[in-house]
Amino acid sequence: MEFTNGTNDPYDLYINDQYQQIIKAKSKTTYDIPAGYWSAEVVQRSGYSGIAIDNIYSNTYLSCTNYFIVF
Repeated sequence: MEFTNGTNDPYDLYINDQYQQIIKAKSKTTYDIPAGYWSAEVVQRSGYSGIAIDNIYSNTYLSCTNYFIVF
């Protein structure tokens, strides 16, 4: 599964409620996720005024399938 941060700000990445890493601005990262239900959350770390952007994604992952999440 590939996560692409197309913004100018860094985001924290959580997969299945577990913190994974910071995804820097204008970068991407890839994770191998086993088949089955998954959830992912990306939370803006900086560059906001007021409330940070918080995006949540979920789906059932099929083996041998590629998923691309762009935020």
